Amino acid sequence: MYKTSTKAIMITIMVMAMAGTAVMPVLAADESEPDPVPAAQFSGDGVRRFFSGALARTFRYQKSMVVFIGDALESADDSVDKAYDRIAELEAAGKDVDMLEEAVAAFETLYGQAQADQQAALALVDAHAGFDLNGKVTDLAEARETVKAVKPFLSSAQENILDALQTITNASREFRDLSQQ
Repeated sequence: MYKTSTKAIMITIMVMAMAGTAVMPVLAADESEPDPVPAAQFSGDGVRRFFSGALARTFRYQKSMVVFIGDALESADDSVDKAYDRIAELEAAGKDVDMLEEAVAAFETLYGQAQADQQAALALVDAHAGFDLNGKVTDLAEARETVKAVKPFLSSAQENILDALQTITNASREFRDLSQQ
């Protein structure tokens, strides 16, 4: 394939050998004492921006959920009035409505708990500790505590609303089944 002279091969070997000897002492010194890996340097600004953004988005979500739950509770309040009207009509027609009255009473209890939780969450959101009026983080620690404080109230309100709806749905279904028999 390639025609190389013996002389060219010998010169290449000698150059490599000389270069290797010149580099060897330097490499040996590096291997005995490796440089330490430099520690990561964070200015904190990027981390702060990341958590500020996450907290601001969470707070904005929580504010919208407080409003959403408030609207759902207002709608449910109207439904309770309609339920009592319907129960009065059924009672006048001679139907046994004790089961429905118990369900509406349970609904009202759960509704009251959900309303109290929503009001507590609303008070925390309105205070907006750690946030400015636009929802931007002004103090990370306070903002984190605000978001943590609102979360259980929203969760409890949602659970109570769902339980109340389930109670009414089950009672209505049972009443309908008993009425058809």
